[in-house]
Amino acid sequence: MGDYARTWDFAVDGVLDGRLLTLTQVQTGNGPAPKGTFELDDGEQVDVWLSATVLKNRLVEELNAREADEFEPNERIRIARGAKGISSAGNEFWNFDVSFEHGAGPMTARSVLTGSRSSSNAAPAASPVPQSNGYQATAADDDIPFAWFDAYSVEPGQSIRWHHQINP
Repeated sequence: MGDYARTWDFAVDGVLDGRLLTLTQVQTGNGPAPKGTFELDDGEQVDVWLSATVLKNRLVEELNAREADEFEPNERIRIARGAKGISSAGNEFWNFDVSFEHGAGPMTARSVLTGSRSSSNAAPAASPVPQSNGYQATAADDDIPFAWFDAYSVEPGQSIRWHHQINP
């Protein structure tokens, strides 16, 4: 084997639970493939091919959830290969369950509503909304739920931005 770490075999070795040391892209006969080197609790270093689509997607999803480009240094990652599945196109694939020491955690209400997992509690900056239609709510309108829409900031080559206001 020489200077290379042994390759982890999920069929023989089972669940991988180790600290991620490096991620590299290796040129193979089938093109470039991602490979991770992990350190197990006993100090052994093992290489794990991360080219299985489901496994790679789990890792990318976690980075996206963290809004980060890197995992934490020496982060413990647990990878369990699950059952085979069949895609809608009829192709077989392996399912993977992956957990992370510094995982992004469950989505918050803000995350669900904004599509972002940003942990910032700062309120978004208010943008000025011109009242180009000239309507101003009065006390007589207080018991009438209504909505008006006003397009603004429309310039050639820009998208239309809408303001929506509800008067409860």
